[in-house]
Amino acid sequence: MFRMNSISSMKEQQIYEFFNSIAPRYDITNSLMSWGIHHHWRKQLIHSLSLPKNCKIMDLCCGTGAVTLDLAQLAGPGSLVVGVDFSEVMLSIARQRLSGHPFQKQIQWIVANALELPFSDQSFDCITIAYGLRNVTDILRALREMRRVLKVGGQIAILEMAVPVHPVVKRLHERYLSGWVPFLGHLITNYRKPYQYLHESIRAFPQPEQICKLLEDIGFANIQCQRLTWGIVALYTGQRKTP
Repeated sequence: MFRMNSISSMKEQQIYEFFNSIAPRYDITNSLMSWGIHHHWRKQLIHSLSLPKNCKIMDLCCGTGAVTLDLAQLAGPGSLVVGVDFSEVMLSIARQRLSGHPFQKQIQWIVANALELPFSDQSFDCITIAYGLRNVTDILRALREMRRVLKVGGQIAILEMAVPVHPVVKRLHERYLSGWVPFLGHLITNYRKPYQYLHESIRAFPQPEQICKLLEDIGFANIQCQRLTWGIVALYTGQRKTP
């Protein structure tokens, strides 16, 4: 299990503190910043999945559990969804929001680092990660860990922010992230740095074609990338190939 002493760099420590600090107002801030469109993106992620009966799913970097709950509803009775995050505060909120929910018995919450997943090889039928890949300190290592614990033929789905290609949309997107997002984040949560980091992390994240190439290189097949909402978000899907 992930503990504070599992943090191996200053960047991990900073990200850990960022997410713990904004966790109480994480959901409302996301809704306001995305104008509610993030619900559509989440639905696109869920609709991309084809799950076997009685499956085992990991929702990595699950945050407050919105995707985790959707996965439990999609998979149905007999399935298990494991929500994994390195922020204890995020997981605490996830547990509270699902307390008493009909699907809570299908969900297990685990505090863990995406770079050191505490699961045996080929443990899961499906792995999802929404807006979490750009926050890991080693993208390739995180992807390899996901492949390791995914069954042969299992599906991976990654939802992540991206930089638009169209020059006008790209310029507007840049101004929105650099100006409005930190202002709104500070207004709602009283923290500005995490939302300045959001802008920086999106700019630094590899382009979609590079992510597709990484997935192919480490052993995924049938890789597809779907750009959503003028290219500000990308949905990647693929399957683990045979060993």
